[in-house]
Amino acid sequence: MIRKNEKFLAWFILFTGVLIWQCDKKNPVKGDGADDTVEEVHTFGDVNAQYYVYSDGRTWDLTAENNMTVQNIEAVSYLASNGGTFHIKIFIRGQEVAHWEQYVGSTTYTAYTHSKSVNFSLYAGNTITYKIYGGSYSTPVGGIRGGSSVTLTGVEGEEGPVAVPEQYDGIPAFWYREVFIEDFNDNSSGWWIADETEFKTSITGGYYEIINKTSEHSWLFWNQVSGLNSAQNFEIEANIKIQETDTPNYGNGLIWGCSDAGGQLRYFCQVFTSQSCLVGDDLGETKEIWIDWTSSAPVNGIGQYNKLTVRKYAGKYYFFINETLIGEHDFKAFYGDFFGFLVHSGTTVRADDLRIYHLNETSMQKITEKSRRSGGSQREMEWRKIK
Repeated sequence: MIRKNEKFLAWFILFTGVLIWQCDKKNPVKGDGADDTVEEVHTFGDVNAQYYVYSDGRTWDLTAENNMTVQNIEAVSYLASNGGTFHIKIFIRGQEVAHWEQYVGSTTYTAYTHSKSVNFSLYAGNTITYKIYGGSYSTPVGGIRGGSSVTLTGVEGEEGPVAVPEQYDGIPAFWYREVFIEDFNDNSSGWWIADETEFKTSITGGYYEIINKTSEHSWLFWNQVSGLNSAQNFEIEANIKIQETDTPNYGNGLIWGCSDAGGQLRYFCQVFTSQSCLVGDDLGETKEIWIDWTSSAPVNGIGQYNKLTVRKYAGKYYFFINETLIGEHDFKAFYGDFFGFLVHSGTTVRADDLRIYHLNETSMQKITEKSRRSGGSQREMEWRKIK
């Protein structure tokens, strides 16, 4: 049986920072004339500590030391239980690569070894995560002792991929971590839905339709996305279509980093007409154009979707329309955490597939739940294209 003083010791170690892990990096070993073999042994937890395991689990993050093609994963877990099943998972860069179940019926800590043949690329600095869980929220399945380990074996690999942020497909696919995904199949995120004198909004057919009934004002509609950390690299993307319009020289599009604090509306936007595109910063009292209207942008006409992409990487913005770069600008801190759409007067817009990601090379990021806060709206002066 796991004694109470053992749980106290575990908590003491966790909260005093004594909890440690180590990586025994073995240099590549030549094997029978074949490719160089690489092995990393990551040992975690204090060998004198035991940690209770509940349903919410315990997690250790380890850091890869080599560029390699991993061919086998082995986990050695020192476990004890009165009788229960542990679940053990291994993640690489946030992606699950192994999952084992182990029944334990002894209160003596015993080493249980699990292995799996795999084939994936690992790069120095990548995060390797060991997670173990079981039992219930209030009753542990048992305990795990420090000194458990994860061993990765494979062959030498090339250095990891690098980002080319000015190219639409220049970010490695496995760097993308979901923050907010909206497909508009329902209104579980609480977008602003109403039929007012100046506008009408609805979610139907898998898109968000916004009808601006006015003749001289734009309307902004937004939702809160509190999970995006703008200090990290990130990407925002949406498909937007001008369904019909009476004023083709006024911009419609995407807004981000928006705030209406103190009654002052401030935001960033990427907007387009049927022929050109603009990126701007509304500072509240004034507007600043970052990328002026450019007719060279590959903008689709009325009734066709345009894919707008805002990418922030290493302190700089990269703006794309339909996967073509239209310009760059230094990053500027957000005014707030509202994201959404701008629709000019006399125009009907349909928006779909709003997607927000962190771009994270190495660490594991949890997928953030979609915001449940109701959306907002506000009337605004237009971004007009001067003929």
